[in-house]
Amino acid sequence: LLVVHGTLHLLGYDHDTPERRAQMWGAQARALTTLGIPLDYVPALENLTDDGHG
Repeated sequence: LLVVHGTLHLLGYDHDTPERRAQMWGAQARALTTLGIPLDYVPALENLTDDGHG
């Protein structure tokens, strides 16, 4: 997950707005699915702030 997430950041993705978060999370889900990594292994992070708090 961290490799995919970090790679997306290097490619210009970010999650600083709801729209950009949706775009990045979608790309992340597609990449993980392509790699055969079940999405149920991905923690629910959509309600966290950038400092890791809910």
